[in-house]
Amino acid sequence: MSRILSAAAEVGEQHGRTVSTATLNLCIQDALNHHVVSQRGGKMGRVYYGTQVSVRPPTFLLFVNDKQLFSENEGYKRYLERRLRKDMGLAGTPIRILYRESKGGK
Repeated sequence: MSRILSAAAEVGEQHGRTVSTATLNLCIQDALNHHVVSQRGGKMGRVYYGTQVSVRPPTFLLFVNDKQLFSENEGYKRYLERRLRKDMGLAGTPIRILYRESKGGK
């Protein structure tokens, strides 16, 4: 019974965890270096930067060059979720990833 309670407490802590923008961007860049998002019409997907916009559940907003390229690719979204869970210590909590189109970075 104590293992269950300690696991629940750990998940509760992860659910409210805040990740710095710098740390998040390093994780995203590392993920992109290992697995590039697919192309559409000769256009390659780029993530300019990301930030955490909410906790409970952790919600990340990624500024990208083509929102459709990312939002239509469920496989890549799952890949990013797995990487964030592993690299940010968010193994027991749901993660939300949102995309916003941006021109040129910021």
